[in-house]
Amino acid sequence: LRRFFETASKTDWYKNTLFVFTADHTNQSNHREYKTSLGNHAVPIIFFDPSGEIMGLSNKVAQQIDIAPTILSYLNYDQPYFAFGNDLLSDSTNHFSITSNGPYFNVAMNGHFLQFDGENPTGFYNFKNDILLSENLVNSPSPEMDSLVRVTKAFIQQYDNRMIDNKISLH
Repeated sequence: LRRFFETASKTDWYKNTLFVFTADHTNQSNHREYKTSLGNHAVPIIFFDPSGEIMGLSNKVAQQIDIAPTILSYLNYDQPYFAFGNDLLSDSTNHFSITSNGPYFNVAMNGHFLQFDGENPTGFYNFKNDILLSENLVNSPSPEMDSLVRVTKAFIQQYDNRMIDNKISLH
C-alpha cells in the first residue's frame, strides 16, 4: 500500500482522487467484542482525500451501503439518486447498519442493537454500555426497541418490494 501511494502521489490524478478502503468480510479476532453478532460484522471504512478536506476518525455506525452516498456527497452531486445507505459526512442522519444471517436480521442504530427474526425481536442490547451483548433487554419493552423494530421492518419491506418490482434504481 505504501508503494502504491508513493507511485500514485506522483501522478496528475492523485490530488483529485478520493480513495476508499474497506473489507468485504471480517477476520477471526482474539478480541471478545468482535466475536458477537454485532462485532463479527465490523470492518473499517476509510476515506482518504490527499487534499486533507476529509480528516478525522468517526465512531458512527456505518455499513458498506453508505459508501456511494458518501462519495456522492463529497462530490457535491446534486442529481436525484436512490440508495439504501446514508452520507457518512452528514451529522443530520441516524446512521445505522443492517445485516442478515439467513432469516435473521441484525440492526444497530443510536447505541442499540436489535436481533430480529422477521416477525419479532429476539435480542435487544444497549451496545454503547454493553459491547459484549451480555444483557439481553428484549423482555423489557422500550420506545427505543419499538422504534428499531419499525425501522427494521420498513427497511426489509423497501428492499423486498424494490427487488420484486426491479426498482433498485430511479430509472
